[in-house]
Amino acid sequence: MNKQEFISLLEKRLFQLPQVEKEHLLNYYNETIEDRIEDGMSEAEAVASLDSIETIVKQVFAERDLQMEEEAVQAAAGNRKRGWKITALVLLFPFWMTLLCMAFVVYLMLWILIAVLFCILLAFVCFLTAALWNLIPIWRMNAASGVVLLGSVLFIFGLLPLCWKLLRISIAWLKSRTGIWTAAIRQLFVKAVN
Repeated sequence: MNKQEFISLLEKRLFQLPQVEKEHLLNYYNETIEDRIEDGMSEAEAVASLDSIETIVKQVFAERDLQMEEEAVQAAAGNRKRGWKITALVLLFPFWMTLLCMAFVVYLMLWILIAVLFCILLAFVCFLTAALWNLIPIWRMNAASGVVLLGSVLFIFGLLPLCWKLLRISIAWLKSRTGIWTAAIRQLFVKAVN
């Protein structure tokens, strides 16, 4: 039997294999025959030195069956492990849901603090507007009250930029942390399920 006949017969016997595996095996045996011919064997001797086609086919399918069994065992073990993780997640629902609710309450409290800071800033602006509107009439009625009101206006006017900067920094910080915390919680649940 020559090389072409051997490869052709082997290809016919491996028709059940996927095309990529079949081409890989055919290339392997083609190169093996070529190497033996380069080492000094004739084509017929190189083909005869190989196992029979029946032996090769049995060996290929036995290895393939063994590989498929190993993959099935690994998939079953993975499914059992995943099932245990999901069961633990469901059984621990009261614990992790309580922690998640507490974290959400803390998160809301941070937004409430920012809202309070905004209200303080708004109150400062309202105070400044009212004080500047009434500064001259109060000054005319009582100079001491006018001086106190002017000092309060200057003090609040000095606090206004500080409150505005603090508000902007707080909002930016909480927005960035929201993304990080959300990703961390999502990753925690994905890791727990997988």
